Amino acid sequence: MTDNTVISAKAEIQKSAILSEAKDLALGNRNCVVAKKMNGIPSDTTLEAARKEFEILRRLGPHVRARMEFEMSDNLRRIVEAGVRHRHPDFDEKKIRLEVLRLMIRDKLYRQMLKGTETRS
Repeated sequence: MTDNTVISAKAEIQKSAILSEAKDLALGNRNCVVAKKMNGIPSDTTLEAARKEFEILRRLGPHVRARMEFEMSDNLRRIVEAGVRHRHPDFDEKKIRLEVLRLMIRDKLYRQMLKGTETRS
């Protein structure tokens, strides 16, 4: 699959979600909100849009879905890193990497990781 295929799939998912949400809003469909919460579907996504998204993602295949997941993970890390740089302009590159790691794996796991590296030294 090419990058254009991924971009087209993302655009199709967004278009479907917008149209489906507009339809639900126009119809005043409140029952789908309860069903979506029970199924783990975000509250701003209709059941119809979620089904369409899953259908499109299934058609993409595991390799393309994996690539999309890695891209999202990389994007998240870059956003977190930009936030750290903004909040801590005095941090050097090592401190930035450690703070990004701490924010992404949370304090408890971060402390365990640091404890493990201290005992190896």
